[in-house]
Amino acid sequence: MLYAGTVILGMDEKDFWRCTPRKFFALCDVHKKVNRIEGDQEEAQAGYIDQVLF
Repeated sequence: MLYAGTVILGMDEKDFWRCTPRKFFALCDVHKKVNRIEGDQEEAQAGYIDQVLF
């Protein structure tokens, strides 16, 4: 988890140790979704930022 937080997610080690497990796994889920690591491998469609964030 330390490797994923500091290397993959780019967190400082200080930020990693302050991060709650809930927040850490939420960040991992966003990373996987943004980088299309798992799930649908379909072509990304154009949209507005408020469709993604809300």
